Amino acid sequence: SMSGEAVARCRHVLYPTFQRRYHSEASLEAASRFASVAKRHGLTPAQLALAWTAGREYVGAVIIGATSQEQLEENISAFDVELSKECLEEVDKVLIFNAGRLR
Repeated sequence: SMSGEAVARCRHVLYPTFQRRYHSEASLEAASRFASVAKRHGLTPAQLALAWTAGREYVGAVIIGATSQEQLEENISAFDVELSKECLEEVDKVLIFNAGRLR
């Protein structure tokens, strides 16, 4: 989890016009839904995202983004996660629900 200090220093706070598409209502709702899925399965949102991405057969490499030792360890631990069928189904539901809304 991120400390208040870390959140205050994140690039989306420091640079509010950075990647505006991530600030839309649909994007924020999708992030919230994915965070809920992660929590239900004992994962952080970053671990869910990285484990899901690593599990796609068409992905050749997963790029992580860490700005602290804690985030690096969290990111690395995601590659030891095998997402359950139930978790993958929940992720699919979020993806389907948000299809077309994130543009």
